Amino acid sequence: HRLYSNDNDGLYISTSTNARDLVEKLLGSIDHFIVLQNEDNDLFVLIPGCALPRRLHVDGSHLSVQVLLDRRNQEWINNMGEIRCYLYPVHSSKSFLITPSLASSMYLMVMYFITGAYQEVYKMVESCVSEDLTSEELQIFNQLEFLGNDNHPDAHACRLKLSAVTVGLGESAMKCPWSVYEEMLEYVKKYDYVSSACRLTTEEELLLLKMSTPSFGYRLPTELVNRNSYVSAVNNISSLPTDKTLSIKIGIEKPPVFENFDCGADTSILDNPKNCMISSKLFGAAYSRPEEDQVAFGGLRALEFINAALDHGVEVTSSSYGFPLMYDLLVGTVQFKLHPNDKVHNWGRILVRLVPPSDFKRKSAEMSALRILSENPTVAQHPHIPKFQIDSAMSKFKGMFQGKDAVSRVLAELHTFLTKQSIRSMLNFPVASIESTSPAVMTLRRPKSFFDYRLWVIPRISDYSQSNFKLDVQNCAAVNIPMAQIQAFASKPLAPIKLESYVVYLNR
Repeated sequence: HRLYSNDNDGLYISTSTNARDLVEKLLGSIDHFIVLQNEDNDLFVLIPGCALPRRLHVDGSHLSVQVLLDRRNQEWINNMGEIRCYLYPVHSSKSFLITPSLASSMYLMVMYFITGAYQEVYKMVESCVSEDLTSEELQIFNQLEFLGNDNHPDAHACRLKLSAVTVGLGESAMKCPWSVYEEMLEYVKKYDYVSSACRLTTEEELLLLKMSTPSFGYRLPTELVNRNSYVSAVNNISSLPTDKTLSIKIGIEKPPVFENFDCGADTSILDNPKNCMISSKLFGAAYSRPEEDQVAFGGLRALEFINAALDHGVEVTSSSYGFPLMYDLLVGTVQFKLHPNDKVHNWGRILVRLVPPSDFKRKSAEMSALRILSENPTVAQHPHIPKFQIDSAMSKFKGMFQGKDAVSRVLAELHTFLTKQSIRSMLNFPVASIESTSPAVMTLRRPKSFFDYRLWVIPRISDYSQSNFKLDVQNCAAVNIPMAQIQAFASKPLAPIKLESYVVYLNR
């Protein structure tokens, strides 16, 4: 038994699982369709057009490609023509669908966009353009407005492609509901992640850059200015002699100023610690070492402790989260762990790097000691490393006025320990990190093959009407294509299989 279509003569529902699998590969995540076929086993796809397609909006943590179909939207239904379903013949090559009308083409493009099939969207853009849209076609086109929150790199490319192909239609016909300026800015930032099938050509980019106009009172951002210069150069690079180069001036924005912790070695504790100690020693007298059951076994109490340190702020002169605590962590006196496999020394290094610039920019014996122990875990874990000794209540204040407080004592002992020849030879001092600077000029050379500047290789046929075309034999040789096949491709592509034994040439 067969179920024939009343509206499409000779077509009936296909029960072949192979046909269903084939169409599913062509449509991807689009699943509201019926596969039809005729007596010649030609396949057709029937998709209802009365359902308003929308993308399911989620909490924003990830982009949803789930389709919601509103079958009760009366305004959408009223704008439909007499044909309420779109019929797409499957090409005899079984590799793509044929779109018989503009409405069917636009509907399929929107469905591809909703389901994240951006490469299919990009292929269909040029076939979805018209100067005069019917109410049915217009309402389908307007659905693109609700996909503006799609920030996938290929999504930006698809929207820009549509803007490029509709630029000559005027303001009234197919006005794209997005800002070319904003889309172009995002496209440039994400260009390295745009798939090759969705890349814009240099001509298209130059057109879109001309269309990119910022809001009134704002100048074009440096990214787009540099992109315009770069694309213009790439567009003309084919005429550049092979022995010449092309220089491009690049605009550079002033980088934000930040204080670099890795500004070089601080050897104050080794050279003259007494003259560069922090004068106030109250932080050492007020320090109270954390209890072992509070920090050594992980869990909630250890997490609360480290959160309190981060919230309060880590400073060298802090009595709770200052030099004494960081020193205890580096030498292993305080066994702080969140995870059983944590290394206590690493927690000390983290806190040292969180001190404010006012602390690490100043050369002091305290900061020098913390830096050296941070970069030398072997020395910090040495069995004879001086430990921080907390004085009793009365001794704290006496020692502060006599220069024998806990901080002064441990720094003096550490100076003696680190200056020993056996220990001094173990010390490694960090090299000052050099901040990177952007070049003001970019130099381009004419590419020798398509393997150079691969981001500009766009797998697209720009002109199907060419009777002759240029074939780069050098590149073909690089991928081991035999010369006989290259010659056949330029004349009779099927010649290598001895086409004359299968084909008989007839004359009139």
